[in-house]
Amino acid sequence: ARGDILPVDPMIFGADSITPVAGSEINIAGEGFGPEPGQVLVHVGGVELQGEIEGWYDLGVHVKLPSLALASATDAQLIVIRGDTAASNPLTVQLTVPVASR
Repeated sequence: ARGDILPVDPMIFGADSITPVAGSEINIAGEGFGPEPGQVLVHVGGVELQGEIEGWYDLGVHVKLPSLALASATDAQLIVIRGDTAASNPLTVQLTVPVASR
């Protein structure tokens, strides 16, 4: 029966950038994210922030990262939380400082 089929655990495979600029948009590739939007958590410096979902698909998420005033590049972990609250593996990225326009 269709109801007996267990969903695949959410899993992040990677992102289109592992050094995204804070406040930029990135694509996270994976599987088992489900049809209903959940959330993307960004853990940086002991703080948990939420990314802004721009697009949600079972095999990927398009998310805008939080804008942060960083003094230098900083490691962060991204976690996709599916609509039913199942959490993916963490993906470590390095948030970079926006280049000042001249």
